[in-house]
Order: sequence, then C-alpha cells, then structure tokens
Amino acid sequence: MYDFNVLEMMLFTLWIYLPGFLVNTFAMMWGKWLPKTGYGPWPIDGGRIHKDGNRILGDGKTWNGLIGGSLTSGLLCWSMTMIPENWIFISPTEAATGWAANAFIVGSFLGFTSLVGDSTGSFFKRRK
Repeated sequence: MYDFNVLEMMLFTLWIYLPGFLVNTFAMMWGKWLPKTGYGPWPIDGGRIHKDGNRILGDGKTWNGLIGGSLTSGLLCWSMTMIPENWIFISPTEAATGWAANAFIVGSFLGFTSLVGDSTGSFFKRRK
C-alpha cells in the first residue's frame, strides 16, 4: 500500500473522481455539438408536460448527452488505466483485474448514474 501525504491524498481523490466531475461536461458537449451535425437533439422527456404544466426535464436533457456522456466517461476511465504506472503518483491498474474493459464498463455505469441523478435533480427543480 502507499504511504500518502495530505497533498497526494487530495490528488488521488481528484484522480478517482475525475470521470464523475467531467461527465456533465461530456454530456453538454454531446448534447450541444452533436445536433450541429444533424443528429438530434432528442429530449429525454420527448417534450412531454408534467401534470403541473411544466416540462418533465426540459430541452437540456437529451439522449445525445446521456448516451454520449456515459460512453465518454467510460472511455476516460479506460484511458486512465492505460497510463504507465510510473507516470503519475499512483498506479491506476494496481487494483484492476487485468481486464481493461472493466474500467470502461464501470466508468460508463458511473457516468450514466451521475447523469440520471442530474436528470432527477432537473425534474425536482421544475416542480413548484
């Protein structure tokens, strides 16, 4: 195990949370830039109105962002496992099982759940 000092522990925490921090940025990029190429946007709520008269989620929550953000978060996790162990202060692959696809699957799942949580917050934000 590592003998961490406080700075290394803070950097380690940021390293581990990096995909979670960036998933909303990835979703925004996919949700805003992909429609400029002619694909979408496709709102998750399909434009439906809740019984209180407001949109369920709004135009900012799209399938483009949900899928693209989740997959990009998975790619970021996968790329984090590919960094050579002496390149940064930790070895991202030390606790891995040896199968890099695990990192992609876990990263995509964590990105997806983060965006579902963001959409849930958007739902409650719109309620009176």
